[in-house]
Amino acid sequence: MSATYVQPSSGVLAQALVQQRAQRKLTAGVDLAFSHDGCALVIVEHHDDCLEVVDFDFRVPRPGEPLDPVAVADTYMSRLEAVGCNVVAADVHYIEVVRRAANMHGISLVNAPLGDDRLRAFVTTRHYTRARALRIPRLIADHLRKIQLIVRPGGGFAVQAPRTDGKGHADLAFALVAAVHVDSKRHGIIGEITTQIATHRGAWTAP
Repeated sequence: MSATYVQPSSGVLAQALVQQRAQRKLTAGVDLAFSHDGCALVIVEHHDDCLEVVDFDFRVPRPGEPLDPVAVADTYMSRLEAVGCNVVAADVHYIEVVRRAANMHGISLVNAPLGDDRLRAFVTTRHYTRARALRIPRLIADHLRKIQLIVRPGGGFAVQAPRTDGKGHADLAFALVAAVHVDSKRHGIIGEITTQIATHRGAWTAP
């Protein structure tokens, strides 16, 4: 008795692909600078036991040749749409450029963390690396190592990174921290974090 193989229709395959993409827990962060520092995109996927970088991009301008904000924003939002990521965090710089591109590609735009929220996201990211719960490429790990916690004269901490000519401003790390912030808000923290941080508003347990 012979079996007959029936090729699935393109519509069935397309629907299965949409369902598969919808089940993935993807978030993203961007850090943009078009003249002096670099532009960075990081997309992460939330698993039960880890956070994994599934796509990233980093580009720096040549001397005297700034990057095109519209082109970069459109490229980044296209990459999000291609993998099925529907949310991205961006800081206030060039936010309107990102907003226009995000709207065109059906991506939700949220604010990247600032102040204590950014510090919490940074501590969470560092915790993931030490707990081996963050899968990141070596280049992003290099950027992450550049970020420093600076003690403020009036108390508390600030998150900073030194600038490096032609290599950005730890931009991939800041994009990663933004993505981790959104992921923790949407999908929760992986594992437990008990780091005590003293800020200008008092002490809290990150995150």
